[in-house]
Amino acid sequence: MKIQSWMIKSWPRLGWYLSPQQELVNTFKHLGTNCRDHATPEGRLQGETVWMAEILGQPAGLAWEWTEHRPGVMLLADPNSIVCNLRFLDLQRNPLSPSAALVAMNQIVHSLPWQTAVCDWLLTAPSALTAGPGAAASTRASHSANNWLTAGRPVLYPQGLERAAA
Repeated sequence: MKIQSWMIKSWPRLGWYLSPQQELVNTFKHLGTNCRDHATPEGRLQGETVWMAEILGQPAGLAWEWTEHRPGVMLLADPNSIVCNLRFLDLQRNPLSPSAALVAMNQIVHSLPWQTAVCDWLLTAPSALTAGPGAAASTRASHSANNWLTAGRPVLYPQGLERAAA
């Protein structure tokens, strides 16, 4: 992944009215995902994903951390820690309160097919399976037989589509 989540904060801030139809949400595309080089003590994978759209010729980015809840089920690690360069506006073009902006960011994230994108990326990234520095290799190894990436069994994706693991 070339763009890291923290880089989005350096992009120009964009004012955006989030309409009930959220037409612009469909313009966000998966830019990249990465996985930490070590799993949690429970053997769960963690990482971050970055999404981008072009709004009036300017880059708009969203990024957040994810964690594997159980094999093949990815969750937003912290709904309060979404990184973006958007300033959400109301109908009068006034900035939304921080809590309302947080709700708007979460609405966008939950409307994107990000869990599928993360799962697809992990299926093609064998380096995500290696225990890195500081990882409990024995813990990761003990969970690898049950891990959806290494077990070669069907994975239930968020939309209910089953795919065979590589």
